[in-house]
Amino acid sequence: MEAGRTTTGRTIPVNPALAQKRLVRPVEDFGGFGLYPPVVGAWDGCQTENMTEEEYREWLDHTFRPLFEPYESQGGMPCRQLLTHFQYEDQGLPRERRIELVLKLDRNRDGRINFEEFRSILVKIRYKDLPPVKRFGLRAMLAGNPGMRLSAARSQAANHLRTIESLGRSGVFVQEVPDPVSGGFPNSQAAGGFYLEPDGIWPTSMQKGPPTTTKEQIALRKTITDEVYVPQSYLEAYNCRPPPIFIPVVVLAQICVFIYYAVELNKRAVSEPLNQLTMLSGFPYFSPLYFDPRRRREVWRFFSYFLVHQGIWQVVFNCLFTLIFGLLIEWVHKFWRVAPVYIAGVLAGSLASSVLDPFAILAGSSGGAYALIGTHLALIVMNWEELQHDITTCRYSFLGVVSSGVFRLCVILLFVGTDFGLALYRRYGLQVDVSVSISAHLGGFLAGLLVGIPVLRNLNEKPWERIFFWVSIVILVAFLIFVIFWNIFWQGFPVQLV
Repeated sequence: MEAGRTTTGRTIPVNPALAQKRLVRPVEDFGGFGLYPPVVGAWDGCQTENMTEEEYREWLDHTFRPLFEPYESQGGMPCRQLLTHFQYEDQGLPRERRIELVLKLDRNRDGRINFEEFRSILVKIRYKDLPPVKRFGLRAMLAGNPGMRLSAARSQAANHLRTIESLGRSGVFVQEVPDPVSGGFPNSQAAGGFYLEPDGIWPTSMQKGPPTTTKEQIALRKTITDEVYVPQSYLEAYNCRPPPIFIPVVVLAQICVFIYYAVELNKRAVSEPLNQLTMLSGFPYFSPLYFDPRRRREVWRFFSYFLVHQGIWQVVFNCLFTLIFGLLIEWVHKFWRVAPVYIAGVLAGSLASSVLDPFAILAGSSGGAYALIGTHLALIVMNWEELQHDITTCRYSFLGVVSSGVFRLCVILLFVGTDFGLALYRRYGLQVDVSVSISAHLGGFLAGLLVGIPVLRNLNEKPWERIFFWVSIVILVAFLIFVIFWNIFWQGFPVQLV
């Protein structure tokens, strides 16, 4: 075995056969301002694109804080010293870019950069190099699915680790480590460019370097890095294959049914002036779809009522809720997971209405819409810490504010408060012959919490989330048993017409 020297002066053994085939950098070479965690240790197989905000900050502490610790008593690392870390061999970053980065990091212009300045800037510009459309899409997807991970990248990271282990059995593990600033590999310039991670911390120069590698080296590098090491992007892993199907079909069906009954109500406007279609009134009492407590034997009404709405506002708000929260979740979890949550919310809404408001009819898709809201809110609460951003991110970045947990919670409360207030007014404020129950809002919301967590649970499951999983199952089963027996044995329901 031969000895290889790192940029920090440490000497480690390197397999000469592997070193001859590949221009490698030892796995311990992370003293020179590396932006990637070592293969061996607590961060095995990690890539920054797969990390939540909390994990990203922890990773920055783990990787970079030791670099700044020797300079803490001096107020931070001198800018000149930091420039030398940007300038090590095979960096491929122009001098102007290095100076620009240092100036961005040295925000208070004191000539020194402490770790807090360094970390806050990295968190702020984490997604800056993505195209605007993809960056917005990534933020939107993270907003709809907090705490999600890249299963494809995990699989590739495991394959990568096995590859490194197999190569290192005859000696110490070695690995071609991506350049810290550019995001590319040391020899990728000769192959025609860098390989950037999707969250590329900084922009990179695409200039080709001198042709120092052989065809055999390039072929081996591509075999190992391109196919195994480089993970797929978040947007590629969570794609539109298949595209959102269930939510658009549900919304389209509701709009079509509403238009049909709107035409029928206009035909009856002269004979029934109190039931004209307005923003808050206009109910198709002649429809066989809405839930009627006097027709509980018509079992389909427990499900079909979500197609019928009272007034224009109700259909607008419900469709808006369904599209906003449903598409974000279906984009990642697909229709076979979203459909059970939505249907469970619809059923829970009618069952809750039969128990809490047994003399009122039920119409509207509030049960299903609030099930999606409940699921989304549960995901936000369970991943609250992961959704927090540094104050610099929220201060200077619109996307940082929009994707924060506080903003999303405020949006949910605003929408829910407006819709529920209108529902209360329709139930108790309007002088109409037919009262529409609002119990579906509560039933659907609880169904979203109880069904959504087991079905759409976080891929990075924590121990307490497993406990919450079983608690949700137990409460859900108990709720179903109670409402079913209530509907069978309670004698206080209105006289049945069928």
